[in-house]
Amino acid sequence: MLTIARTTELAKLREQAAQAKDAAARESSARRELAKLGEQLRVALVEKKQAEAETARAEAEARAVLERVQADQVGVCAGLRCTIAELRAELQQLRSAQPTVREELPEHTVLRFRTVGGGTTVVTGKPSTYWSYCQDKNVHGHDYAWKCVTCGDDSSSYTSHDLADMRRRSNEHAASCRAIPAGPGDTADAEKTGARS
Repeated sequence: MLTIARTTELAKLREQAAQAKDAAARESSARRELAKLGEQLRVALVEKKQAEAETARAEAEARAVLERVQADQVGVCAGLRCTIAELRAELQQLRSAQPTVREELPEHTVLRFRTVGGGTTVVTGKPSTYWSYCQDKNVHGHDYAWKCVTCGDDSSSYTSHDLADMRRRSNEHAASCRAIPAGPGDTADAEKTGARS
């Protein structure tokens, strides 16, 4: 009986040893898994630190570029303000250097046009009575003519009862006339050189 009891005890011990061996194998496997996870965690932390460093570098570069762009914009705006101020000052000097001369307009002026050179062309309309062939009676209207006050050119003796025709002719002359109005002291010079008035 003693042998049976010892055999049973021995079988239990063997079973416990096998269980301990299995537990040791499982613990070893768990340690390997834990080591792998630890390595993965370490790699992930290193990658995270590298990504944070890259992000910080990119942000610093973006800030530097933004600061340069803003500085350039400030410089450009200051330059534009300076240029605009200079142009305004130059325009003011030109305006003050060339006093505006008011040209005398002919009597019965109906329309005025500004010429390319800054002068004036006008359309005049003198009251008249003319015979209308369409209505077989005298019609009260106007005889229209045009004249350039600056260069002296005009429609000569040609007159028309059609205001639109004279408007067109005067405007055509204004579009091509480059005569500049005489300044205050220019009238004596014009008389000496025989310029048209």
